[in-house]
Amino acid sequence: MPAQNVAFARNDFESIIDDMASHFKSDRRAQSYSAESEGLRALYASLEPVSLAVGALSDSGSDQAVSRFTGDCKADLNADSAGFHGKTSEYTTALQSSQNQDEFSKRIDEMADKAKRDNAAAIDRWREKAKLIHQENPGAGKAILFAFESVCALANKVYSAIIDFFTSIVQSVAKWLANAWSSIKNFFTDVSRMISGWF
Repeated sequence: MPAQNVAFARNDFESIIDDMASHFKSDRRAQSYSAESEGLRALYASLEPVSLAVGALSDSGSDQAVSRFTGDCKADLNADSAGFHGKTSEYTTALQSSQNQDEFSKRIDEMADKAKRDNAAAIDRWREKAKLIHQENPGAGKAILFAFESVCALANKVYSAIIDFFTSIVQSVAKWLANAWSSIKNFFTDVSRMISGWF
């Protein structure tokens, strides 16, 4: 009987986490999870929220695995942000030299498209990692689900900000050049603070 309960819990866990991934990938501005089906809504509603503050997880030793998971996800976001920061600086330097606004706009648009793809890819990677952590720590299912939901919401917030930033650049390249370097620095500093201050 205990084996059936663990298998059932795993099925529930995977159903919710797969639905969460689909939800956050479908709307880049989603900040909270809303289940698609009545059954999943009821199952999710039955879970008591878990604090993700360091040291506040209640699943015994599994809190370290969940903390590592959220730390790894935030490191992924910081790495992606640093990559976009570097490319934005590179393309702006090229624009200042060439004055080719069309080429610059094309590259910035391509980065906005890449940010959308990176958002979905990050959520897929994290979902698979969360499933592995759950297999190793079945008692931490609730904490893993809330951690996954939180990092997906953070990813959507970060990637949405990056996409909006790129859109604003393309809308007025000439205006962009006037304050490009302070804009780049200020924006990516804000993104870094958003990631580090999330939880």
